[in-house]
Amino acid sequence: MNCTLPSGDFLRSVSMANRHFKRAKKTKKAIMKKAFYQKNRKIKIRSLKRKKSIEKAREYVKIFTTEKIKDDEILLLSKGLKYIPSPSTKFAKSSIASDFNEFARKLRCKYHFDKGDIFKRHPFLTKSGYKPELANNAIETYIFKTKVEIDNITINKAHDNLTTLERKAISSLKRNEKIVIRKADKNNTTVIWDKTEYINEGLRQLSSATHFMEIAKLNIIETNQKINTIIFEMHRKGVMDEITFKYLSAKRDLKPGRLYLLPKLHKLDPELIESVQQNPTLYKNVRIQGRPIVSLSGTVLERIGQYLDKFMLPAVLKQETHLRDSLEFINIIEKLQVKPDAYLVSFDIKEMYNNMSHVEMIDAVKHAWPTIIKCKHTILLPPLRYILELLKIVLENNEFMFNGKFYKTSTGVPMGNSLSPEITDLRVYEVLNSIILRTFQHKQKISSLYRFRDDGFFIYNEGTDVEISQFFEHANRQHALLKFTHEKSQTKMQFLDVLVFKGLRFRETGILDLTTFRKKTENYQYLERSSCHPSSTFRGIIKGEMLRFKRCTNDPVDLQTQYALFSERLIKRGYPKNEIKTVMQEVTAKQRIDTLMVKPKSVLQSPPLVFSTVFSRQKSHIKNNILKHWDKLKDDEEAKLLFDKRPLFAFRDKKHLLHTEKFDVAFLNGDDEKEIEWVQSMSTKLKTKYDIQCSILAKDYLNGFPLQRRLGLYLSKFQAVIVTLTKENYKQYEFYITNDMPVRRLNWII
Repeated sequence: MNCTLPSGDFLRSVSMANRHFKRAKKTKKAIMKKAFYQKNRKIKIRSLKRKKSIEKAREYVKIFTTEKIKDDEILLLSKGLKYIPSPSTKFAKSSIASDFNEFARKLRCKYHFDKGDIFKRHPFLTKSGYKPELANNAIETYIFKTKVEIDNITINKAHDNLTTLERKAISSLKRNEKIVIRKADKNNTTVIWDKTEYINEGLRQLSSATHFMEIAKLNIIETNQKINTIIFEMHRKGVMDEITFKYLSAKRDLKPGRLYLLPKLHKLDPELIESVQQNPTLYKNVRIQGRPIVSLSGTVLERIGQYLDKFMLPAVLKQETHLRDSLEFINIIEKLQVKPDAYLVSFDIKEMYNNMSHVEMIDAVKHAWPTIIKCKHTILLPPLRYILELLKIVLENNEFMFNGKFYKTSTGVPMGNSLSPEITDLRVYEVLNSIILRTFQHKQKISSLYRFRDDGFFIYNEGTDVEISQFFEHANRQHALLKFTHEKSQTKMQFLDVLVFKGLRFRETGILDLTTFRKKTENYQYLERSSCHPSSTFRGIIKGEMLRFKRCTNDPVDLQTQYALFSERLIKRGYPKNEIKTVMQEVTAKQRIDTLMVKPKSVLQSPPLVFSTVFSRQKSHIKNNILKHWDKLKDDEEAKLLFDKRPLFAFRDKKHLLHTEKFDVAFLNGDDEKEIEWVQSMSTKLKTKYDIQCSILAKDYLNGFPLQRRLGLYLSKFQAVIVTLTKENYKQYEFYITNDMPVRRLNWII
């Protein structure tokens, strides 16, 4: 058998092919290995970045519970409770159209009613909602063309500023019934507080028989009737103007106040706080004091408190020891010569709001009445009798709810009432000036005494620290409840957000040096830059803080150090360097003396024309659409005179992080007293017995029943809607309920 051996060329070609195949195989393996390595590297980098982000986030969130808090929940809360997530674009265009309709209404009102007068705006003027007739052709043409522009707007989907896991964290935090999330008192730290400890702290404070009492039921209806009886009489006798009367007598939802606590982290040792963060089980050994705030928003006392405050505030401002703010204090220090051996003293009135009887506060108003009469008021001042009657009602009926039970104040006034600061200021001024100072043997050594609410400052000349201690011992003997704490030093003293000290300027001129004061627990949780706020908000934060540093600091070198530290902290919160630099240049161009000037507020003004809408980044170009046809109004003589200035643009806040309160059941009721009483009683029972959160959406039947437009909306928002109807009204409104609504009629209860 003959066989032919392959030629050398053939063997060489096969060998080369094998080598090429092996090389290709090795290359493929190398590529896969490299890709696998790169993928793992990216995962590791991402993991390290996330780990660093969580470590940074923990600087801004303090946890006082053993409840497991997920990393994504910490990342979310570190953004700050004022952080606004990116809103949905689903109803963005309809929202703009609705806001422009309101703007068009303002244009027509201005056309029909604006006579070019400059007037003093009434403090209680409310929106009428009046829809006027059409304006002239030029204005109506502008409205029509702008509506077309809005209709043609393309709303693009914006980048979400929260991750999917952070979005889920919002829901999980809202559902977590074992924790309470609060902003710390006197700084921006976010605190996660164990709910049991939170309730215990609230109950501890409410257990004081001197200050609070538990009540079986609310007296809201009776209180409302008493107030209405007085204000109707005042209006009838001509001692209350029409606008004020409408504001005070307007029918509103009747609900109790709500007590909540702000954790006083600044009262704790920073090392103790850190030890709890490292070992959460230690939180039970730490008692966090809470600052009690009673929210009276929407209550029967809210507006009457605002009314009385208008007469108290001018009298308080006339007190020679009163400070409006830290700016006024700085201006005083800048002109004050201090002796080298003088003591700098600051004092605090412990729980000032809670430690005065109602009788002494009413008497303080009587004593201040001659001063109140001499003051200029923005509204008609009624006779003293009416002031005292209303004041007594407000003081004796501060009712609120906490942990499903009802309470009222028996002594003092709650923080949260707009009247509280002024009414307590009037009494403290009497106690401090007419009783304590008048009877102290070394009163001539006390100078430059100033007070902002419960914080005070004075200089003690040519005396000893023993005499200062004697002064406060004397002060603490003059009142049964008001007690003072104090600090003293011959070198430096903190007051408000300012640290005064005897530095270089003092040694040269005798004028105290100033610098910005920060508490040890401050963690500088500025609003994160990715929040859905207008860019002007972030610029305002930067500018406001830098101007504060400039006012509070007299040493230029110290000021530059503060600017540098502030910039570093802003960069950590995502602020771009160029933005910080631009604002810093604007602030540094100002002279310090200019920042200390108090700008007078103009009282006489013509109301500006404002287009207001909820902010989202998709609406950033809306200004161009609104102004596109604005200049054509100048072609019309009437419109040209009315609208010589372009409108202002304002953005309303969207819901903040965790701002939305979760409700299970909504009540819709009328203004019948029995209905209201039953709804309030049932709401309390559902909360205390079954932990069902209720929202009382009280509507007055006489002013239009909401079922036709709103019941379907409420049913989509709440798990159940309870509508209370009288037997007489049931047939009248029955046709509003459609067949597709899951409605069941209960037995007649009332």
